[in-house]
Amino acid sequence: LIGQHGGGYGSMGFNFNETHEKSVSDKYITWGWQDNDSTLPLPAAKLSGAKFSFNPTGGLLLVCMTLPKYSYRLYSVPIASQVEDYINDQLDFVDYLDDDVKDSLIVRLYPLDRDWKQKQRWQDRYSTVKFDSPKNNMERSINDSRLFIGTYNSTTILEVMASNIPVIMFWNPKHWELNEQAKPYFEMLVKEGIFHTTPKSAANKMIEIWDDVDGWWYSDNIQKARKVFIKQYAYLPEDPLSSLQNLFLHNNESEF
Repeated sequence: LIGQHGGGYGSMGFNFNETHEKSVSDKYITWGWQDNDSTLPLPAAKLSGAKFSFNPTGGLLLVCMTLPKYSYRLYSVPIASQVEDYINDQLDFVDYLDDDVKDSLIVRLYPLDRDWKQKQRWQDRYSTVKFDSPKNNMERSINDSRLFIGTYNSTTILEVMASNIPVIMFWNPKHWELNEQAKPYFEMLVKEGIFHTTPKSAANKMIEIWDDVDGWWYSDNIQKARKVFIKQYAYLPEDPLSSLQNLFLHNNESEF
C-alpha cells in the first residue's frame, strides 16, 4: 500500500512520482480520485488536521512559491524561465487591483528563494508592499485573512477548500497542466469564478466580491461546486478513521 502525500496528485497532466508510486504498489490510496483498479479512494488523512478559519474583515493573503531554476523531476509545474513568468503573473495580478484592495494585500513569500530574489522583485515594483512575517505559520496567516489567493496546484489549496475558506486561485494552465479527468472539475471552478487562468481575470473577480466575500463564498452555487471538488480531491467524510481502519484490519477488496 502506498498513499498520496501531496496536492496535485490525480490532477496534474504528468507526475513522475505518481506514475512510479502507482506502478510499484498493489493498492494506491488517494484523497478521493480514482483512475484505475489499483487506486483506492479513501479519506485524506493529511487534510483532516487542517483547522483553518478566516477573518471576514481581514486582509488579502497572496501565497507565492518558487521552484528550482533547472528541471529536477518531471511533473506539471513551471520550469526554468517559466518560473519567472509565474512570478510576473503575481505582480501583474496586483497591478489590476483597486487601491483599497492593494492596501489590504499581504504577500506570503516562499521560504526557499532559490536565487529568484522574490522580495527584491516585489519591492522594485511596489515599494510599499507588505510581507507576511516568516514567523507566521500558514494556519495563522490564513486565519487572519478575508480571502486566500492560491497561485499553484498545491496541498494548501485542498486544505482551504476542505476547511471552507474563501479562495480564489489562478495560474497559467500551460505551465500547470491538468489531466483529462481533472479538467471538468476545474472548468466547474472557472464557471463559478473560483479558478482563473489569467491574473487579470482573478483580479477582476477579487474586486467584484471584496466588499461581500461571505455573500459570494457561501452562495448555493459556490458551495455546491466546492463540495463536488473536495469529494474528488480532498475527500473528508464525517468519520474518516473508520474507512482507514477497515483497510488495515480487513485487507479485503470487497470491503471497499
